[in-house]
Amino acid sequence: IYTYNDYFKRFLQNQQSKTLPKDDLTKSIRTIAEYYQSKGDYDNAISYFLQAERFDEALKLISDIYGDFSQIGDLQKIDNWFSKLPEELILKYPDTAYLQVFLVLKLNNDLKKTSILINTALNSVMDVKLKIKFTLLKAELIFNYIDMEQIFTELSSYENTCIELELQIQINYVLGKVLYRMGSVNLEKAKKRFETALKIVDENDKDFFRSEIFMYLGNIYQDLGEFEKSLFYRKRSVELSVNVYQKMQVYSNLAGLYIHMGKFSETYTILKEMRNLYKSYQFRSLKRFLIKTEANFYYECGDHEACFKSYDELIKLENSVNIFGYMWYNYLMEGLQQCYTHMPTYALQYFDIAETFIKSGNIYEIFLIDQGRALCLLQINAVKNKIVIENNLTAIFDYYKVNNLKVVQAQVSFYLAVLYLRNDQFETALIFLKTALDPKHQKELISFLERELPLHQDIMDFAVSNNNNKPLIQLVYDKIRNRETYNWLSKDCLKRFASEMDKITDIIFKPFGKTEIYLRGGFIQEDKWIRKKSKILLAYLMCDPEKIHTKDKIMDMFFDDMPADKADIVYHSAIYNIRTALKIYDIKSDKPKRSKDKTHDYNPQYILYEDKTLRLNPDFYYKADNIEFEKFFEKSKLPALSSEEKIKHSINAIEIYKGDFLPGYYDSWCEELRVKYKNMYITLCEELIKMLEAEIRYNEVIKYSELLLKEDKLNDSTHISIINACAKLGNIKMAKSRYGIMLKIYDEELGEKPQTETLEKITLILI
Repeated sequence: IYTYNDYFKRFLQNQQSKTLPKDDLTKSIRTIAEYYQSKGDYDNAISYFLQAERFDEALKLISDIYGDFSQIGDLQKIDNWFSKLPEELILKYPDTAYLQVFLVLKLNNDLKKTSILINTALNSVMDVKLKIKFTLLKAELIFNYIDMEQIFTELSSYENTCIELELQIQINYVLGKVLYRMGSVNLEKAKKRFETALKIVDENDKDFFRSEIFMYLGNIYQDLGEFEKSLFYRKRSVELSVNVYQKMQVYSNLAGLYIHMGKFSETYTILKEMRNLYKSYQFRSLKRFLIKTEANFYYECGDHEACFKSYDELIKLENSVNIFGYMWYNYLMEGLQQCYTHMPTYALQYFDIAETFIKSGNIYEIFLIDQGRALCLLQINAVKNKIVIENNLTAIFDYYKVNNLKVVQAQVSFYLAVLYLRNDQFETALIFLKTALDPKHQKELISFLERELPLHQDIMDFAVSNNNNKPLIQLVYDKIRNRETYNWLSKDCLKRFASEMDKITDIIFKPFGKTEIYLRGGFIQEDKWIRKKSKILLAYLMCDPEKIHTKDKIMDMFFDDMPADKADIVYHSAIYNIRTALKIYDIKSDKPKRSKDKTHDYNPQYILYEDKTLRLNPDFYYKADNIEFEKFFEKSKLPALSSEEKIKHSINAIEIYKGDFLPGYYDSWCEELRVKYKNMYITLCEELIKMLEAEIRYNEVIKYSELLLKEDKLNDSTHISIINACAKLGNIKMAKSRYGIMLKIYDEELGEKPQTETLEKITLILI
């Protein structure tokens, strides 16, 4: 038998089919199949047996050679061969029936069909080994169609059966898997099962299921809070994975650990690997792993918009293959995304849908949905909905406490603290808040608090005012600010983040072109400032939020035009006015107005006046446009940066500058800074225009030249740049028009024409 070019081979086969009788042709093809079988080329042998319609021989070879497959390529080949066979014939033989069930489950994720095929096989198969193998496949359905305790009993009954090592390993592995999925109370039992399976593997020098065992040990150690052990087992699991399906599952679990540890960059790298795997092997089962991992990733890093889309895609995929066991969770997560994007009313509708997928008696799942509902009702109206929220959360809290689930118990404590705070039950709120922010489990709560902070900033203020784990709260604020650096966030998420950032930044100072001060995203109206001195004093403090000022210096700068005794009164009055203007909460109190008991006044104390010094409280977060302007200015000057980076920083600075610094204020320090920032702005624009000309970005040259000319009308080089840019863009008419505007400006401002050298340069451009 010779090897021919594929086209020539097909030509010969076609000619043979035309010249030979069917029986002779079939006999000839069978001879070829037997030849390949004798030479050990089983794939070709199977293909020719199928072509000759010798299905029994083909099925026997498939069973013998691929009964214990490990590569995803094997699954693809078997699926292709089976597509050429009647299904009833495949199911006639127990070994190939097992392969068919495996394919339906692993490649297509069709759980309903898998369940039917398994039950049919278990009713007809007599061989104990095959019964065990089918029962093990049945265990894969435990979240969807099969009762976990029932499958645990069935598998346990085979433990004392005299079976081969591979099945002993697999039974212990699957029993561990079932125990793991039966809840946290069974973690230690599950761990022992996996360790038993691993012991058999080690004692008999087998690699069978080692990767899967390591994967679940990684899961268990993560649940136990032992992240380093978890990371070790998960990395080893990735190294040992031998097929794509297994590798995808292991990657998914490793990504889950990185997400839990807040290592989002590492998670993003894992996701890239998963996407590449799916691109090569586009099976629905692999896609499902990918989507679930992406959804989890987006949820934890705060991209609730992308997370919602992932769960929407997952719901469609699981619906298409009859996977309904996770549907309640998918809709729960969609509801939570709506809640975290400030749409609590819509979220409640998703929670109602989620509940329709829960089997009766599943208390834990109902509690998770009720917890989501409580979160929504806290947003809508914590006072009006107090009884419903309190009943739900108290029941959930007690359940978590009984089952020793410390982390989720802390989460519910957080919500209870919010509820009681908003109902003015301060002492009760403080009790639950201490549990929620307990340093013992704060690592596990960081991502949770990042999600909650934009919705519940009041409880964070309450914690700070009571000195309750302030370092944790500061860490959470810092991590939220760092999210803007993530390059994987969706546009919708970034838009929401920008709005949320304004609201979680305590004071924003905008001194260019106007004098505007914002408190938690809200503009402080002019009628809040009883004295003009109060506003300009706060503006001065905001110019350098970290600086500590002596009273003497403040008195000299702001109150030197009045007698000392009156100046002192006005000084204290100004501080009081600032504090009043920066008040956020209208807190009810039954204490006398002059009471010194401020225990329950959790309004942020932004102004600190002590030991004759005045400063902004460093516990809070401030943003001053002049500070941001200077930062970008300095970055644009760094010699190590590329031209593109310098352009980026220059544009960022220029976009901040909206006009003169503190217009309408003529204190000497205001005038000094006004001149300083204007000169910096002019320098920035001039250098940016040069860089843009070098990059041949003429539209931008025009834009930033226009901006510069608003501040410096008689800047010759800028007029030349804008005329040249118009000409380079082919718009000579516009270039001449700009030249006319330049001449008019010089005439109005100076009563003369520009310098001769300037006019000569422009003439050369316009020729």
